[in-house]
Amino acid sequence: QPAANRSLELISMTEHVDKELNVRDRVINLVDLPGVPAGTAGRVILKNGFDWIRYRVLFDTGAVNGTDVGSLNRAQLTLVNKKGLPV
Repeated sequence: QPAANRSLELISMTEHVDKELNVRDRVINLVDLPGVPAGTAGRVILKNGFDWIRYRVLFDTGAVNGTDVGSLNRAQLTLVNKKGLPV
């Protein structure tokens, strides 16, 4: 079982999501996204907004250059360490 999928099992749906993510943070997505199944690892490549923070993440989908998805909110992502475990 991939590390990202094991990580999803450890995440509580009541995870504290007030902490903003930063560019280059490692994350996994908690929901299915277009072309990116839930539990896929990625890195934040853009943080945008003032009151309504949105993120663009480059996911490791196995595609040649990965798959990037924008306009993600914090509730769709969880911060993970280098081993893919929730922080």
